[in-house]
Amino acid sequence: MNTRDVERIGPVATRILMSLACALALVNCGGGGSSSASSNVTSTLPSQCLTSDIGQRSAPWYYDQAGAPTFTYSYQYKRAADPNAPVVVTVNGGPGAPGIGTNFGNIPTRYGIIYTDARGVGCNAPQDPKLVYPAGFYKTNYLARDVIAVIKALNLTNYYLFGASYGSVHATELAYLIEQDATMAKPKAVIIEGILGKAFPTHDLYFAGIDAQWQRVKPQIDPTVLNQIVSDANYLGYSSKQWAGLIAILLSPGVIPPSGDYIASQLNPLANLGSPAGQSAKAHLDAILSANSGNAALYKLYISIGLGCRELWGTNRTADLVNGSIVGAGQDNCAAAGVSMTDPYDSANFKIVTPILYFQGANDPFTPVSGAQYHFNNQTKTTRVFVTVSDASHLPLDDMFTYLGCAVAIWDSILANPANFTNALNSCSWPYTLNTASPTP
Repeated sequence: MNTRDVERIGPVATRILMSLACALALVNCGGGGSSSASSNVTSTLPSQCLTSDIGQRSAPWYYDQAGAPTFTYSYQYKRAADPNAPVVVTVNGGPGAPGIGTNFGNIPTRYGIIYTDARGVGCNAPQDPKLVYPAGFYKTNYLARDVIAVIKALNLTNYYLFGASYGSVHATELAYLIEQDATMAKPKAVIIEGILGKAFPTHDLYFAGIDAQWQRVKPQIDPTVLNQIVSDANYLGYSSKQWAGLIAILLSPGVIPPSGDYIASQLNPLANLGSPAGQSAKAHLDAILSANSGNAALYKLYISIGLGCRELWGTNRTADLVNGSIVGAGQDNCAAAGVSMTDPYDSANFKIVTPILYFQGANDPFTPVSGAQYHFNNQTKTTRVFVTVSDASHLPLDDMFTYLGCAVAIWDSILANPANFTNALNSCSWPYTLNTASPTP
Protein backbone atom coordinates (compact mmCIF):
# COMPACT_ATOMS: atom_id res chain seq x y z
CA MET A 1 0.00 0.00 0.00
CA ASN A 2 1.42 3.38 -0.95
CA THR A 3 1.11 6.73 0.83
CA ARG A 4 -1.76 7.80 -1.37
CA ASP A 5 -3.72 4.69 -0.40
CA VAL A 6 -3.17 5.42 3.29
CA GLU A 7 -4.32 9.01 2.86
CA ARG A 8 -7.53 7.83 1.21
CA ILE A 9 -8.36 4.97 3.53
CA GLY A 10 -7.31 6.69 6.75
CA PRO A 11 -10.03 9.36 6.74
CA VAL A 12 -12.60 6.78 5.62
CA ALA A 13 -11.67 4.55 8.52
CA THR A 14 -11.80 7.32 11.08
CA ARG A 15 -14.73 9.35 9.75
CA ILE A 16 -17.43 7.04 11.06
CA LEU A 17 -15.43 4.90 13.44
CA MET A 18 -14.01 7.73 15.53
CA SER A 19 -17.55 8.73 16.42
CA LEU A 20 -18.43 5.09 17.03
CA ALA A 21 -15.30 4.78 19.15
CA CYS A 22 -16.30 7.76 21.23
CA ALA A 23 -19.91 6.70 21.53
CA LEU A 24 -18.94 3.23 22.70
CA ALA A 25 -16.09 4.47 24.93
CA LEU A 26 -13.35 2.88 22.83
CA VAL A 27 -11.17 5.93 23.33
CA ASN A 28 -10.99 8.72 25.85
CA CYS A 29 -13.56 11.14 24.52
CA GLY A 30 -12.96 13.94 26.94
CA GLY A 31 -15.35 13.31 29.80
CA GLY A 32 -17.44 10.96 31.88
CA GLY A 33 -21.05 9.98 31.51
CA SER A 34 -22.58 13.13 32.97
CA SER A 35 -24.87 15.31 30.89
CA SER A 36 -24.17 18.48 32.82
CA ALA A 37 -22.74 21.66 31.34
CA SER A 38 -18.98 21.86 30.88
CA SER A 39 -16.79 24.94 30.83
CA ASN A 40 -14.64 23.19 28.20
CA VAL A 41 -17.37 23.53 25.57
CA THR A 42 -17.09 26.53 23.24
CA SER A 43 -19.54 27.67 20.59
CA THR A 44 -17.49 28.10 17.41
CA LEU A 45 -19.00 26.40 14.38
CA PRO A 46 -16.55 24.71 12.01
CA SER A 47 -16.21 26.18 8.52
CA GLN A 48 -18.21 23.40 6.83
CA CYS A 49 -21.28 24.63 8.71
CA LEU A 50 -21.14 28.06 7.09
CA THR A 51 -21.04 27.30 3.37
CA SER A 52 -23.65 28.51 0.89
CA ASP A 53 -25.23 25.06 0.51
CA ILE A 54 -26.19 24.87 4.19
CA GLY A 55 -29.91 25.00 4.89
CA GLN A 56 -31.48 25.60 8.28
CA ARG A 57 -34.77 24.92 10.00
CA SER A 58 -36.19 25.43 13.45
CA ALA A 59 -36.78 22.13 15.24
CA PRO A 60 -38.29 21.37 18.65
CA TRP A 61 -36.27 19.77 21.42
CA TYR A 62 -39.11 17.25 21.84
CA TYR A 63 -41.53 16.42 19.04
CA ASP A 64 -44.04 14.91 21.44
CA GLN A 65 -44.23 17.86 23.85
CA ALA A 66 -46.23 20.98 23.02
CA GLY A 67 -44.39 24.21 23.64
CA ALA A 68 -40.97 22.57 23.75
CA PRO A 69 -37.93 24.81 23.23
CA THR A 70 -36.50 24.95 19.73
CA PHE A 71 -33.03 24.85 18.19
CA THR A 72 -31.63 25.57 14.74
CA TYR A 73 -31.17 22.39 12.71
CA SER A 74 -28.66 22.60 9.85
CA TYR A 75 -28.24 20.32 6.84
CA GLN A 76 -26.23 20.45 3.61
CA TYR A 77 -27.84 20.10 0.20
CA LYS A 78 -25.47 19.42 -2.70
CA ARG A 79 -27.79 19.98 -5.64
CA ALA A 80 -27.23 18.10 -8.88
CA ALA A 81 -26.76 19.94 -12.15
CA ASP A 82 -29.86 18.12 -13.43
CA PRO A 83 -32.83 19.28 -11.33
CA ASN A 84 -34.61 16.00 -12.11
CA ALA A 85 -31.79 13.82 -10.79
CA PRO A 86 -32.54 11.59 -7.80
CA VAL A 87 -31.56 12.86 -4.36
CA VAL A 88 -29.81 10.70 -1.75
CA VAL A 89 -30.62 11.66 1.85
CA THR A 90 -27.80 10.45 4.08
CA VAL A 91 -27.79 9.68 7.80
CA ASN A 92 -24.44 8.78 9.31
CA GLY A 93 -23.30 6.46 12.07
CA GLY A 94 -21.92 6.85 15.56
CA PRO A 95 -24.37 8.07 16.72
CA GLY A 96 -22.69 11.40 16.17
CA ALA A 97 -20.45 10.84 13.15
CA PRO A 98 -20.24 13.87 10.86
CA GLY A 99 -22.08 14.02 7.57
CA ILE A 100 -21.96 17.71 6.67
CA GLY A 101 -18.71 18.64 4.98
CA THR A 102 -17.85 15.02 4.07
CA ASN A 103 -18.28 12.80 1.03
CA PHE A 104 -19.99 10.17 3.16
CA GLY A 105 -21.01 7.22 0.99
CA ASN A 106 -18.89 8.38 -1.97
CA ILE A 107 -22.08 9.12 -3.87
CA PRO A 108 -21.50 10.50 -7.39
CA THR A 109 -22.05 14.25 -7.50
CA ARG A 110 -24.27 14.01 -10.57
CA TYR A 111 -27.00 13.11 -8.09
CA GLY A 112 -28.40 15.40 -5.44
CA ILE A 113 -27.04 14.68 -1.96
CA ILE A 114 -28.29 15.80 1.42
CA TYR A 115 -25.78 15.43 4.26
CA THR A 116 -26.99 15.61 7.83
CA ASP A 117 -25.47 15.91 11.30
CA ALA A 118 -27.43 14.46 14.20
CA ARG A 119 -29.05 16.93 16.57
CA GLY A 120 -26.64 18.04 19.26
CA VAL A 121 -23.42 17.32 17.34
CA GLY A 122 -21.40 18.72 14.45
CA CYS A 123 -23.19 21.62 12.77
CA ASN A 124 -26.11 21.05 15.14
CA ALA A 125 -24.10 21.35 18.34
CA PRO A 126 -25.42 23.95 20.80
CA GLN A 127 -24.01 27.41 20.21
CA ASP A 128 -24.46 28.56 23.78
CA PRO A 129 -21.32 27.33 25.59
CA LYS A 130 -23.34 26.93 28.79
CA LEU A 131 -25.99 24.75 27.19
CA VAL A 132 -25.84 20.97 27.22
CA TYR A 133 -28.97 19.28 25.96
CA PRO A 134 -30.57 16.82 28.42
CA ALA A 135 -30.48 13.09 27.76
CA GLY A 136 -34.13 13.14 26.63
CA PHE A 137 -33.18 15.43 23.73
CA TYR A 138 -31.57 12.46 21.99
CA LYS A 139 -33.83 9.82 20.43
CA THR A 140 -33.65 8.12 17.05
CA ASN A 141 -37.30 9.10 16.64
CA TYR A 142 -36.37 12.76 17.04
CA LEU A 143 -33.37 12.47 14.73
CA ALA A 144 -35.64 10.94 12.10
CA ARG A 145 -38.24 13.67 12.51
CA ASP A 146 -35.55 16.30 12.03
CA VAL A 147 -34.75 14.76 8.64
CA ILE A 148 -38.43 14.36 7.75
CA ALA A 149 -38.86 18.11 8.22
CA VAL A 150 -36.06 18.71 5.71
CA ILE A 151 -37.56 16.29 3.16
CA LYS A 152 -40.92 18.03 3.50
CA ALA A 153 -39.43 21.52 3.25
CA LEU A 154 -37.62 20.59 0.04
CA ASN A 155 -40.68 18.75 -1.28
CA LEU A 156 -38.58 15.76 -2.33
CA THR A 157 -40.35 13.14 -4.40
CA ASN A 158 -37.52 11.30 -6.19
CA TYR A 159 -35.25 10.41 -3.30
CA TYR A 160 -33.43 7.56 -1.57
CA LEU A 161 -32.32 7.04 2.04
CA PHE A 162 -28.76 5.95 2.83
CA GLY A 163 -27.45 5.04 6.28
CA ALA A 164 -24.32 3.36 7.60
CA SER A 165 -23.59 1.73 10.97
CA TYR A 166 -25.92 3.41 13.49
CA GLY A 167 -27.25 5.17 10.39
CA SER A 168 -28.84 1.82 9.44
CA VAL A 169 -30.98 2.20 12.58
CA HIS A 170 -31.73 5.82 11.76
CA ALA A 171 -32.59 5.08 8.12
CA THR A 172 -34.87 2.18 9.06
CA GLU A 173 -36.87 4.22 11.57
CA LEU A 174 -36.86 7.19 9.20
CA ALA A 175 -38.42 5.14 6.40
CA TYR A 176 -40.94 3.68 8.86
CA LEU A 177 -42.08 7.14 10.00
CA ILE A 178 -42.26 8.44 6.43
CA GLU A 179 -44.53 5.54 5.48
CA GLN A 180 -46.90 6.50 8.30
CA ASP A 181 -47.24 10.03 6.87
CA ALA A 182 -49.85 10.13 4.11
CA THR A 183 -48.70 13.61 3.04
CA MET A 184 -45.20 12.50 2.02
CA ALA A 185 -43.79 10.89 -1.10
CA LYS A 186 -42.12 7.65 -0.12
CA PRO A 187 -38.41 6.96 -0.75
CA LYS A 188 -37.54 4.85 -3.77
CA ALA A 189 -35.29 2.61 -1.67
CA VAL A 190 -33.33 2.38 1.56
CA ILE A 191 -29.61 1.61 1.19
CA ILE A 192 -27.77 0.53 4.34
CA GLU A 193 -24.30 -0.79 5.15
CA GLY A 194 -22.70 -1.98 8.37
CA ILE A 195 -26.16 -2.97 9.54
CA LEU A 196 -27.34 -3.18 13.14
CA GLY A 197 -30.34 -5.49 13.44
CA LYS A 198 -31.04 -5.07 17.13
CA ALA A 199 -29.53 -3.58 20.26
CA PHE A 200 -26.58 -5.15 22.06
CA PRO A 201 -27.81 -6.25 25.51
CA THR A 202 -24.36 -5.51 26.98
CA HIS A 203 -21.11 -3.95 25.92
CA ASP A 204 -19.39 -7.30 26.52
CA LEU A 205 -21.18 -8.73 23.46
CA TYR A 206 -20.13 -5.70 21.42
CA PHE A 207 -16.49 -6.04 22.47
CA ALA A 208 -16.59 -9.77 21.71
CA GLY A 209 -17.21 -8.97 18.03
CA ILE A 210 -14.25 -6.60 17.93
CA ASP A 211 -12.00 -9.08 19.71
CA ALA A 212 -12.97 -11.88 17.31
CA GLN A 213 -11.67 -9.84 14.37
CA TRP A 214 -8.56 -8.80 16.32
CA GLN A 215 -7.75 -12.46 16.98
CA ARG A 216 -8.28 -13.19 13.28
CA VAL A 217 -5.73 -10.60 12.12
CA LYS A 218 -3.11 -11.15 14.83
CA PRO A 219 -1.08 -13.61 12.69
CA GLN A 220 -0.62 -10.83 10.12
CA ILE A 221 1.01 -8.46 12.64
CA ASP A 222 4.80 -8.35 12.89
CA PRO A 223 5.62 -10.49 15.97
CA THR A 224 7.89 -7.81 17.44
CA VAL A 225 5.16 -5.19 17.19
CA LEU A 226 2.43 -7.53 18.40
CA ASN A 227 4.45 -8.57 21.44
CA GLN A 228 5.04 -4.97 22.44
CA ILE A 229 1.40 -3.98 21.96
CA VAL A 230 0.30 -6.89 24.14
CA SER A 231 2.99 -6.83 26.81
CA ASP A 232 4.24 -3.22 27.10
CA ALA A 233 1.86 -1.21 29.29
CA ASN A 234 2.95 2.00 27.61
CA TYR A 235 4.17 1.02 24.16
CA LEU A 236 4.76 4.16 22.05
CA GLY A 237 3.28 6.15 24.91
CA TYR A 238 -0.23 4.69 24.46
CA SER A 239 -2.13 3.07 27.31
CA SER A 240 -3.75 -0.35 26.97
CA LYS A 241 -7.13 1.41 26.62
CA GLN A 242 -5.79 3.60 23.84
CA TRP A 243 -4.40 0.54 22.09
CA ALA A 244 -7.79 -1.14 22.30
CA GLY A 245 -9.37 1.90 20.65
CA LEU A 246 -6.70 2.10 17.97
CA ILE A 247 -7.05 -1.60 17.15
CA ALA A 248 -10.81 -1.26 16.83
CA ILE A 249 -10.53 1.69 14.47
CA LEU A 250 -7.82 0.08 12.35
CA LEU A 251 -9.99 -3.00 11.92
CA SER A 252 -12.62 -0.87 10.19
CA PRO A 253 -11.49 -0.95 6.53
CA GLY A 254 -10.81 -4.70 6.51
CA VAL A 255 -8.84 -6.06 3.58
CA ILE A 256 -7.44 -3.48 1.17
CA PRO A 257 -6.36 -5.20 -2.06
CA PRO A 258 -3.67 -6.26 -2.67
CA SER A 259 -2.04 -5.47 0.68
CA GLY A 260 -4.21 -7.52 3.03
CA ASP A 261 -5.86 -6.26 6.19
CA TYR A 262 -5.48 -2.53 6.65
CA ILE A 263 -4.56 -2.92 10.32
CA ALA A 264 -1.47 -4.94 9.41
CA SER A 265 -0.36 -2.32 6.89
CA GLN A 266 -0.59 0.33 9.61
CA LEU A 267 1.00 -1.57 12.51
CA ASN A 268 3.80 -3.52 10.82
CA PRO A 269 5.88 -0.41 9.91
CA LEU A 270 6.20 0.25 13.66
CA ALA A 271 8.83 -2.51 13.73
CA ASN A 272 11.21 0.09 12.29
CA LEU A 273 10.21 3.39 13.88
CA GLY A 274 13.25 5.14 12.49
CA SER A 275 12.15 4.61 8.90
CA PRO A 276 9.87 7.02 7.01
CA ALA A 277 7.17 4.33 6.95
CA GLY A 278 7.49 3.83 10.71
CA GLN A 279 7.30 7.55 11.41
CA SER A 280 4.27 7.89 9.13
CA ALA A 281 2.52 4.99 10.89
CA LYS A 282 3.16 6.52 14.31
CA ALA A 283 1.90 9.92 13.11
CA HIS A 284 -1.28 8.29 11.81
CA LEU A 285 -1.95 6.65 15.19
CA ASP A 286 -1.36 9.97 16.94
CA ALA A 287 -3.83 11.64 14.58
CA ILE A 288 -6.51 9.05 15.29
CA LEU A 289 -6.20 9.53 19.03
CA SER A 290 -6.32 13.32 18.76
CA ALA A 291 -9.26 13.40 16.33
CA ASN A 292 -11.79 13.20 19.14
CA SER A 293 -10.99 15.97 21.56
CA GLY A 294 -12.59 19.16 22.79
CA ASN A 295 -16.12 20.07 21.78
CA ALA A 296 -16.68 17.23 19.32
CA ALA A 297 -15.78 14.61 21.91
CA LEU A 298 -18.05 16.12 24.55
CA TYR A 299 -21.05 16.42 22.26
CA LYS A 300 -20.62 12.88 20.95
CA LEU A 301 -20.36 11.67 24.52
CA TYR A 302 -23.70 13.31 25.34
CA ILE A 303 -25.50 11.67 22.40
CA SER A 304 -23.87 8.30 23.14
CA ILE A 305 -25.26 8.42 26.67
CA GLY A 306 -28.63 10.04 25.92
CA LEU A 307 -29.49 7.90 22.88
CA GLY A 308 -27.06 5.00 23.00
CA CYS A 309 -27.67 3.86 26.57
CA ARG A 310 -31.44 3.84 26.05
CA GLU A 311 -31.56 2.30 22.58
CA LEU A 312 -28.31 0.64 21.47
CA TRP A 313 -26.54 -1.06 24.36
CA GLY A 314 -27.35 -2.07 27.92
CA THR A 315 -24.04 -0.85 29.34
CA ASN A 316 -21.30 1.51 28.22
CA ARG A 317 -17.77 0.75 29.29
CA THR A 318 -14.31 1.50 27.96
CA ALA A 319 -12.48 -1.02 25.78
CA ASP A 320 -9.21 -2.30 27.19
CA LEU A 321 -6.50 -4.62 25.89
CA VAL A 322 -5.99 -7.28 28.56
CA ASN A 323 -3.81 -10.36 27.99
CA GLY A 324 -4.01 -9.76 24.25
CA SER A 325 -7.80 -9.56 24.11
CA ILE A 326 -10.18 -6.61 23.82
CA VAL A 327 -12.56 -6.52 26.77
CA GLY A 328 -14.70 -3.99 28.60
CA ALA A 329 -13.24 -2.21 31.62
CA GLY A 330 -14.09 0.49 34.13
CA GLN A 331 -17.39 1.95 35.20
CA ASP A 332 -20.63 1.61 33.31
CA ASN A 333 -21.13 5.10 31.92
CA CYS A 334 -24.84 4.46 31.39
CA ALA A 335 -25.39 3.67 35.07
CA ALA A 336 -23.15 6.56 36.12
CA ALA A 337 -25.34 8.94 34.09
CA GLY A 338 -28.56 7.39 35.42
CA VAL A 339 -29.65 6.26 31.93
CA SER A 340 -30.86 2.71 31.29
CA MET A 341 -31.98 0.74 28.25
CA THR A 342 -35.66 1.64 28.19
CA ASP A 343 -36.22 1.52 24.41
CA PRO A 344 -33.94 -1.17 22.91
CA TYR A 345 -33.79 -1.02 19.13
CA ASP A 346 -35.23 -3.97 17.25
CA SER A 347 -35.55 -3.69 13.48
CA ALA A 348 -38.44 -6.20 13.59
CA ASN A 349 -40.53 -3.42 15.15
CA PHE A 350 -40.00 -1.15 12.13
CA LYS A 351 -41.20 -3.16 9.15
CA ILE A 352 -41.27 -1.06 5.98
CA VAL A 353 -42.54 -1.56 2.44
CA THR A 354 -39.78 0.48 0.80
CA PRO A 355 -37.24 -1.79 -0.95
CA ILE A 356 -34.01 -2.30 1.01
CA LEU A 357 -30.47 -2.87 -0.28
CA TYR A 358 -27.99 -4.26 2.26
CA PHE A 359 -24.19 -4.06 2.00
CA GLN A 360 -22.47 -6.06 4.71
CA GLY A 361 -18.83 -6.94 5.27
CA ALA A 362 -18.13 -10.56 6.15
CA ASN A 363 -15.53 -9.47 8.73
CA ASP A 364 -17.45 -6.62 10.35
CA PRO A 365 -16.26 -6.23 13.98
CA PHE A 366 -18.92 -3.69 14.99
CA THR A 367 -22.16 -4.82 13.40
CA PRO A 368 -21.69 -8.54 12.72
CA VAL A 369 -23.28 -10.38 9.82
CA SER A 370 -25.69 -12.11 12.20
CA GLY A 371 -27.29 -8.79 13.16
CA ALA A 372 -27.55 -7.68 9.55
CA GLN A 373 -29.15 -11.02 8.65
CA TYR A 374 -31.64 -10.52 11.48
CA HIS A 375 -32.66 -7.19 9.93
CA PHE A 376 -33.00 -8.84 6.51
CA ASN A 377 -35.04 -11.79 7.82
CA ASN A 378 -37.51 -9.59 9.68
CA GLN A 379 -38.24 -7.01 6.97
CA THR A 380 -40.88 -9.29 5.49
CA LYS A 381 -43.08 -6.56 3.99
CA THR A 382 -40.66 -5.52 1.30
CA THR A 383 -38.26 -6.63 -1.42
CA ARG A 384 -34.71 -7.07 -0.07
CA VAL A 385 -31.31 -7.48 -1.70
CA PHE A 386 -28.46 -8.54 0.61
CA VAL A 387 -24.83 -8.28 -0.53
CA THR A 388 -22.20 -9.89 1.68
CA VAL A 389 -18.71 -8.76 0.66
CA SER A 390 -15.91 -11.23 1.32
CA ASP A 391 -13.05 -9.95 3.52
CA ALA A 392 -14.73 -6.54 3.84
CA SER A 393 -15.21 -4.99 7.24
CA HIS A 394 -17.64 -2.36 8.50
CA LEU A 395 -18.45 -0.22 5.45
CA PRO A 396 -18.14 -2.06 2.12
CA LEU A 397 -19.35 0.83 -0.04
CA ASP A 398 -17.12 3.38 1.68
CA ASP A 399 -14.05 1.17 1.86
CA MET A 400 -13.78 -2.02 -0.20
CA PHE A 401 -15.88 -1.03 -3.22
CA THR A 402 -14.55 2.51 -3.29
CA TYR A 403 -10.97 1.24 -3.21
CA LEU A 404 -11.74 -1.24 -5.99
CA GLY A 405 -13.15 1.59 -8.08
CA CYS A 406 -16.62 0.12 -8.54
CA ALA A 407 -18.63 2.14 -6.01
CA VAL A 408 -19.70 4.68 -8.64
CA ALA A 409 -21.02 1.94 -10.92
CA ILE A 410 -22.96 0.47 -8.00
CA TRP A 411 -24.51 3.83 -7.12
CA ASP A 412 -25.39 4.41 -10.78
CA SER A 413 -27.12 1.04 -10.93
CA ILE A 414 -29.12 1.79 -7.77
CA LEU A 415 -30.15 5.31 -8.74
CA ALA A 416 -30.43 5.12 -12.51
CA ASN A 417 -30.29 1.56 -13.85
CA PRO A 418 -31.40 -1.18 -11.40
CA ALA A 419 -31.21 -3.83 -14.12
CA ASN A 420 -27.43 -3.34 -14.14
CA PHE A 421 -26.96 -3.97 -10.40
CA THR A 422 -25.39 -7.44 -10.73
CA ASN A 423 -23.11 -6.27 -13.54
CA ALA A 424 -22.01 -3.37 -11.35
CA LEU A 425 -21.17 -5.75 -8.51
CA ASN A 426 -19.27 -8.00 -10.89
CA SER A 427 -17.23 -5.03 -12.09
CA CYS A 428 -15.60 -4.99 -8.65
CA SER A 429 -13.87 -8.31 -9.49
CA TRP A 430 -14.18 -9.28 -5.84
CA PRO A 431 -16.00 -12.21 -4.17
CA TYR A 432 -19.46 -11.54 -2.82
CA THR A 433 -22.71 -13.37 -2.19
CA LEU A 434 -26.09 -12.05 -3.22
CA ASN A 435 -29.37 -13.03 -1.54
CA THR A 436 -32.79 -11.69 -2.37
CA ALA A 437 -36.19 -11.95 -0.75
CA SER A 438 -39.70 -10.89 -1.70
CA PRO A 439 -42.49 -9.66 0.56
CA THR A 440 -44.37 -12.39 2.40
CA PRO A 441 -47.92 -12.23 3.74
